[in-house]
Formats: sequence, C-alpha cells, structure tokens
Amino acid sequence: MEGRPALSVENTGARISGDALPHLFEAFYREEGSRNRSTGGSGLGLYLVKMILDRHGAVCTIENTEEGVKATVRF
Repeated sequence: MEGRPALSVENTGARISGDALPHLFEAFYREEGSRNRSTGGSGLGLYLVKMILDRHGAVCTIENTEEGVKATVRF
C-alpha cells in the first residue's frame, strides 16, 4: 500500500490499551471498562468502517502515538 494516497487523523485524548488494538475492528467489540461508561455504543462503528473500506480496496490502521491515537486510511 506504500505510495497510495493516505489520510491520517490523530487524537490527543486517551490511548487504546495494547490488548484492545487487535480487536478494534471486530463486530460488537468494546474495550474492557468502556461498558461502564455513561455514553452508549454498540461496538459496530469500526466494524462497519472496515467493511466499507474492504469493499473499496482501502485499509485502516489504528496505532498509539506519543500524543494519543492515530488512525490512517490508505486508499
């Protein structure tokens, strides 16, 4: 995918635990402890993103950085 256009977004908020990173694109996955938070969510958002990107030949990666979390989509 090198050399293909990419879009990166970086969040300076809380990082994602290393245990959760491999599971982020699984249907209904929610990081442990997030089930008790006051905001809702079904755990389908990133799963749907992956499904759409797969159909278009694109890839999304999510990684922790020194500043927070970085998501990159390669088209």
